[in-house]
Formats: sequence, structure tokens, C-alpha cells
Amino acid sequence: MRIAVFSTMGHEPSSSYVPRLDFFPKRASQWDEFAGMLPDPEITVYCCLPAGHILDAAADKIHVRPQKVKYVVLKKDASIEEIVERIASDRPDVAAAISIPDAVYDWNPIRDAMVAEALRGRGIRVVANSVFTAAVSFDKWRTSLLLRQNGFKCAKGFHVYPELYYAEKRIPEIIDNVYREYVHHEMKALSFPIIIKPCSGAGSAGLQVAHTFEEGIFRLEESLKETDVMVEEKLSGISFGAEVFGGSGKYYASPPFMVSSAADGIGDPFTGMRFGPITDGKYRVNELREMLVRLAGLLSVEGNANVDLIFHEGEWYVIEINPRFSLLSQLIAVSQNRNFFDLLIGMAAKPEETGVMKEPLRFSFDFKTPSVPDEELEKMVSDIPSIRSVMRWSGQVSETETRATCEFIMGGFSDRTELLEEVKKMHDKFGKLVTDELLEKIRKFIGLTE
Repeated sequence: MRIAVFSTMGHEPSSSYVPRLDFFPKRASQWDEFAGMLPDPEITVYCCLPAGHILDAAADKIHVRPQKVKYVVLKKDASIEEIVERIASDRPDVAAAISIPDAVYDWNPIRDAMVAEALRGRGIRVVANSVFTAAVSFDKWRTSLLLRQNGFKCAKGFHVYPELYYAEKRIPEIIDNVYREYVHHEMKALSFPIIIKPCSGAGSAGLQVAHTFEEGIFRLEESLKETDVMVEEKLSGISFGAEVFGGSGKYYASPPFMVSSAADGIGDPFTGMRFGPITDGKYRVNELREMLVRLAGLLSVEGNANVDLIFHEGEWYVIEINPRFSLLSQLIAVSQNRNFFDLLIGMAAKPEETGVMKEPLRFSFDFKTPSVPDEELEKMVSDIPSIRSVMRWSGQVSETETRATCEFIMGGFSDRTELLEEVKKMHDKFGKLVTDELLEKIRKFIGLTE
């Protein structure tokens, strides 16, 4: 079977804002393992570099290649038509997208969806989300409208257009800006604190919390310099993530995984932790999974989608939807003791497994430390087999600041106690990395559900 896997981007690969990612084990070994699971496969990965989440690459250089899988590097400025022509020329039996996050605008799923649409037009079977699915999820206001109109719970809020908020700058004859008065009116009607966030941002970038109306106006006008925004009530409660997989009406929803928050209640990409799966009865997990399957059907998900959630006052609220790879995908794969690429695109090669997942899941845990060199990482992975995956991240986060972290995923545990014992081993052997403070933070975090 000829399988085409594609992932497109629109960034200059050598940009300082495109982070370098290094994985242990290498992505090349994961590709070879996946190929070894299939009878007589011909897998080709078509991507724009660096494609850091799926290749072992930095900027425009690939450092490690698999033996059983072929890589085709697309031009960094390749058009959709050029990408489609290149993939179609190899006459694949099936194509599958692995959309990856982007640093500024989380719009890679839209580009992959347009490639998928064109491939389908050529009669090629494709496992990838539609343009509709990707575009609705990209725009947080459209997401919110779809959720509200279909009975899903989400934070109370509204959308703000910069060009209307400052309409008098274009039309000086305007004396009273009715739209700005409306925005102020709606903000006063919300319960504080509130969150102000870009409608098309990635991750937690640009999110701001305001505790008073005056602070809210200041934060809003600060944000409107860059983009249109959402203004929402800040929900209290525990943050979670979950994912749905499948297509053609056949879906599997993972149980939720708990996600840590910083002191302001917003996730921190450099210190955050994830733990799960969470199955405690008080979280009404079966109800959540049914809700996620309904949401996947409503969006016509084809492949996978990540869903951010908050359990607020005994109810599940949807925060946002990302129809792409997320680092939770990696955690779920470890929980299932499953190859990462098999989880994401296995249904392309094995359509009979669409919407079918391995259960029960075992406990897995994701946490971050300062960056670690190769030699020390290799020793850690060798000494502690429960470390199933490590991602080293380094990049520029502002004009004046660079960051570097390691993200560890540990898995295969039957209970929390077993997990904590393995973390203690890391603490005992690598105390400069897993400090007393971090160990206590982890102990508290994984005990929240007890």
C-alpha cells in the first residue's frame, strides 16, 4: 500500500521564531516502527521544513532519516497546487494529514485541509479534516457560536472588531462610536475576572486576565492593536484536555487528561503539566466522551481534533478546538502503549480501525524541566525506562527573550503511587533537574483527583 503523509507550513524555516525540536526516541525510529506494523507499506512523508513535530530536523536540515519511510521535502514557498501535484504524481492509495501547531497563527490545519480537498478531487482517499472543520476551529468566535448554537457549554463572552472599535479614525465625522459603547456595555455585564484573547492565536499566546472593568478596557485596547479578540468570563475549575479520533461518523473520544494552570489560571507552555486519564466518577467522564463524539460529528472530524476543556461548577465547558496534532496526542499514545504515528494516521492504512482505540489506558504524566544536553537525556532514558518520550524545545519567545525546556512523558502506570515512585527515582538520580520544589509540585498536581 502506498501511503502519503503530508504536513505543510508557511514560515521561513530559519526564522528565530520557529523553535527547534529534538525528540528522544527519534521521530525516525517511530516512523520505522510504524512501517514495521504494516504489511508491505510504501510510506512517503511530504512536508515543508522544519516540520519539527514529525521529523528530526532543524531549520532546513534533516538530521536523522528513517530506513523504511521516505521523506520528500517541499519548497518552503510551495503553493497548494504544487504540493497537490507532487503528492498525486506518486499515485498514493491513501493520503493522511498530520497538521502541526504554528507559533503565531494556528492556521496550518487550514492549509492541510485545502491540500486534502484537492487530493480528494483527484480521486485519492484522504484522512484529513475539511476546510470547514479547520476554519471554524481556527476562529475562536466562530467556534464559540457553533458551540452555543448546538447546546455545548462555553464561557459567556463576545467578539470585538478593531476596525469598528476605532471607526472614528477612518471616519472623523463620527461623534459617538456606538460600537465601542456596545463593547463597554457588554463588558460591564460580564462577571469578573475576564479573559481577553486573540481570535486566531496559538496556544496561550496573547491571553490576558483582567479583574476590573477599567483593567479590562486597558487590556482590550492593548490587544486590539494586533488583532480582533474574544472577551470572556474566566471560568473557575480544573483545566483538562481530550482528543477525538475517527471519521465518517465513527469516533473515539479519549478520557480527559488534567492540565495544570499558572497562578493567573492560564496555562503556561514552559512549566505546564498533564496527567491522566482521569476516570473519577465526579467528573462524569462517560457523559463528556459522549459529548465529544457528538461534537466530532457536528464538525465532521476526519482524523483527529484536540479539545480544551474546563470542569466548572460540576459541568463540562469547551474552551477551544484544535483539529491537529497536539502534545496531548503524544501522551495518549503513551497511555495506550501505542506508536505515536499509528495513533494519528493508523486509520489511513487500516480503515477498519477508524474510531477504534485500545483500552484501558494506563496512567501517563507530562512535565517540563530546564533544557538537558543529549548525553544526559540518553542516560536518563536508559536509567528510567518509564520515560517514554522527551521533547527538547528551544526558541525565541519575544524580541529579547529565548527559552529552552525539556518535556518528559512518563507512562505505563497502574496508579498514581507507582507514577510518583518513578518521579522520585528521577529526583534521586537527577536532583538538579527534578528538584525538591518540582517533586512537591508534581505530588500536589497528581493528587488533585483523589
